[in-house]
Amino acid sequence: MDEYAARLVSSDLDENEQLLWAGRPEPLTLAIVKSWPAAFGAAVFLGMGSIGFSFQGAAAGPVSFAILSGLALLAPALLVVGVALALIPALRFYQAQGTIYALTDERALVLVHFPYRTVSSIMANRIAFVRRRERSDGASDVLFAEHVNRAGEAGVLTGRCRRRAGA
Repeated sequence: MDEYAARLVSSDLDENEQLLWAGRPEPLTLAIVKSWPAAFGAAVFLGMGSIGFSFQGAAAGPVSFAILSGLALLAPALLVVGVALALIPALRFYQAQGTIYALTDERALVLVHFPYRTVSSIMANRIAFVRRRERSDGASDVLFAEHVNRAGEAGVLTGRCRRRAGA
């Protein structure tokens, strides 16, 4: 168990609640897993904005040039959206550094300290399953779900945590 994470979680525990496990996610893994749609969107918007800027002078002509000139008018907005989407992985990385996952005898907790402090918890009687997988590189995947649908798929909250020295 990550002792630093355990200390931070202790203030959020109820009086008789016992902490079973606490850990922090690998920031790079969390940033990649949760941000690939944003990275794809950033590529699309930046590409469309770049094409729009290349057709800034095409104000008259056939319909295709009219569409491209409309794209040229939207180019600054497309580039701004593209840059904003491109920043999401960096923000997720920073957010992961302040995220803690915890399992107690009463509930599962996810504490996030960026951009503001939030605590999400699922009570034990609502958790469909908890599973921890050890990986060969020393990381663990902790999976817990609040519900499982008819197809057997779970709405899973996951965290991959790196084992700390001495843990």
